[in-house]
Amino acid sequence: MVVVCPIIVFHRKQLPKVAISLFTLVQVVSTDFLSPIRVSVLALVSNLDTILLSLIAKMHEIILMFDANKSMSERKSAIARLAQKHHLIELHVHKHGTQDEPATYNRGTKRINLALGTPTIAAEMTAIGYEEFNAEPFSDHRSLFVDVKVQNILLGDAVNMVPAKQGSKTR
Repeated sequence: MVVVCPIIVFHRKQLPKVAISLFTLVQVVSTDFLSPIRVSVLALVSNLDTILLSLIAKMHEIILMFDANKSMSERKSAIARLAQKHHLIELHVHKHGTQDEPATYNRGTKRINLALGTPTIAAEMTAIGYEEFNAEPFSDHRSLFVDVKVQNILLGDAVNMVPAKQGSKTR
């Protein structure tokens, strides 16, 4: 099972009546180690598509972070099509290009842990990178971090950080 949920929604203290600026961090969490049934990539993409349509319709700026299990550069990448459909930018490539991409899975050679973001996120990103392997306990992947200027995205201070409601589930 994969749970896709907006985990933090940032709001401004006083939202203007026009051009509401919201910022949502979405994390995809896999619980496949608990189940012998693996989620299909197409089911995951379908679930993400629904969530992204809703958030974008509400004018959210988005960072989507997840283990894609495949590189976006692979031919017929469903994740690449999803990113293109929603005008999401692969943030690591935006900042560092594709030369010398680090492997993000300790038994692999490709960068499969991804961060996608809206154009505003990409413009306000100050840093993105990966920690060394084994920096996080119980993971065979590198941890990914993204630093952004939240005040610029929200057009003010992030004074009210509200955990988002539980997201939908995909089997």
